[in-house]
Amino acid sequence: MEIRSSFGRNINITKELRKRYDKLQKGFLFKERDAKNIFMVSMVLGYINKSREKIVNPSPLLNITSFSDGDLWLMVAISVEGKKGLSVLNNISEIKKIASEYANAGLIYLEELSADYGTGEGLELAILKKAKENLKKN
Repeated sequence: MEIRSSFGRNINITKELRKRYDKLQKGFLFKERDAKNIFMVSMVLGYINKSREKIVNPSPLLNITSFSDGDLWLMVAISVEGKKGLSVLNNISEIKKIASEYANAGLIYLEELSADYGTGEGLELAILKKAKENLKKN
């Protein structure tokens, strides 16, 4: 399956979320990086924390061309797990919605980590620690 063409043009987030992404992009860890990096880190943090947050009034603000095929497959994998079944594979809109909900919830956690550890190496180490803790659980 050619993943990129299946995903359409955009990932939907809100304009308010995009402003929060922009604020994080000013910090050291995400400086000069695309907003997709914040989306992916947030999505993984939301997934690790088993937390999804519905997005109200979504807008197509993240272009699919920013994402690698690996990023898109990770969204698929997380969505399959989030739905507890393969039926989601037939619904790319649902995959994007689930990924966006995990990213929305994970953004809150990322902002909390950023407030606690700053936006540089401390934040990077805190994210790595969280990921390692999750790997040990599984």
